[in-house]
Amino acid sequence: DVAWSTNDLVVAPDGRGYVDLYKQTGNALVGELGLVDPAGTVSVVATGLAVPNGLGFLPDGSTLIVSETNGSRLLAFSTGPDGSLGSPAVFADLGAGRHPNGLCIDAEGGVWVGCYDTGEFLRVIAGGTVTHRITVDHGWAVAPALGGADGRTLYLIVDDTTHEGLMRGESAGRVLQTRVDVPAAPT
Repeated sequence: DVAWSTNDLVVAPDGRGYVDLYKQTGNALVGELGLVDPAGTVSVVATGLAVPNGLGFLPDGSTLIVSETNGSRLLAFSTGPDGSLGSPAVFADLGAGRHPNGLCIDAEGGVWVGCYDTGEFLRVIAGGTVTHRITVDHGWAVAPALGGADGRTLYLIVDDTTHEGLMRGESAGRVLQTRVDVPAAPT
């Protein structure tokens, strides 16, 4: 039994699912990653994370990328044949002022990630180089997704709220879109 909050789920090429888990402990949010087997059993495969959020696989299917919201970075976990995860490596340090949320991955292994509090969608590559930046005029940059007939339409989820407004249930969203050069990673 895992009694935590969840926010995101991704299914691995082998059919197993990974889900982010987090809960309030004292004054801090702590996080883990859960592995969901085909029978629906959840086991913890990574601990000690600073609010894991967006999840996605690099194109070769062997590396799980996780946005660590309160760590201001993207982590890379190698995956074992049994679904286990290796020790995390920093894929990209986004800097203390950015809090990554949802993500998607393109065919070249670039990661598009929404940084909600700075209103930016970034495309970053391994090592942390930002190759593209899209800034929204207002609201939180929540989550990107690549799609469309050729996989080159980047959809951007924006939440028009503030921290205070969110706590009061005052929120409205919108979906933006733009074209990009690198298509979605094949599934």
